[in-house]
Amino acid sequence: GTSTLYNWLKQDKRLSFPQNKETHYFSSNYSYGSQWYIKQFYNKEYTFRCEIDPSYIYYPDSIKKIHEINNDCKMIIILRHPLERAYSHFLMSKHRCVEKLSFIIALESERNRIINDKSDFSLLNYSYLSRSTYSDQIKILFKYFDDANCLFIKYDDIFLNSDNNKLISDIYNFIGLDEK
Repeated sequence: GTSTLYNWLKQDKRLSFPQNKETHYFSSNYSYGSQWYIKQFYNKEYTFRCEIDPSYIYYPDSIKKIHEINNDCKMIIILRHPLERAYSHFLMSKHRCVEKLSFIIALESERNRIINDKSDFSLLNYSYLSRSTYSDQIKILFKYFDDANCLFIKYDDIFLNSDNNKLISDIYNFIGLDEK
């Protein structure tokens, strides 16, 4: 879902995106500093700077850091069926050759992997079920942002909808830009 959203929106020159879709700046790369972050964006003439990074809603400190920098930013959250999201994440980890376990064993091992890993590696790569617990993440999100700053989109509405023009129009209305 995030890749589709990214591909739709990056066509608009009024929106500046990082060269790499996910900078992980507000989650694991914050120590690089704001100048590093700004250098990630390729379009210097823009109306809005945008980033698509599904890790931000999962990392509680990310939401807080974003709020400290821009307490009026717009957050688009794509919600996918939790088990489908977990399995998709598992397949991505398999594809990247970081997951060696079967899906069931990986799910059973997730908690211990995350607890026993002092780096972000397990959080990024093995957090299949915990990232799918949206209610916990949304509670943290609403601690810093209100409804006016958040647009929730169902994953199925992106891919099962025969007319995405309404969805794109809703996104543009939400971020405050006229459609071209």
